[in-house]
Amino acid sequence: YLGGCMLCKNPSGTEFSARRKNEIAKLKSPGPGQKIGKEGRFLPVLSTRNVLLGFVHSKCALWSSNTRYEPQSFSIQRVNDALKSAATSRCRICGNAGATLQCAEKECSISYHFRC
Repeated sequence: YLGGCMLCKNPSGTEFSARRKNEIAKLKSPGPGQKIGKEGRFLPVLSTRNVLLGFVHSKCALWSSNTRYEPQSFSIQRVNDALKSAATSRCRICGNAGATLQCAEKECSISYHFRC
């Protein structure tokens, strides 16, 4: 999925040409001159065999309720858990799919997008 963030589905920050997609796939973030929205830089999502599956915004991943930041490796863990949650959750504010920031109340099932 190279059309934007796999979590929020927002294409913000994807203003690059088809030729640049292969170059960007090798990076941890878009190259020079890329627009970076409030959702942050794109981070690659790799399969267990290191195949590029797509990208997530750094802030969408960091603020997802299912992920954990690992300071020793400067990485975000459990992104696949957030992707599973994003497939079935809708944002309380905009109504779109991909909301992974969940209410902190135990009994509450409301979710939001980071950007909302």
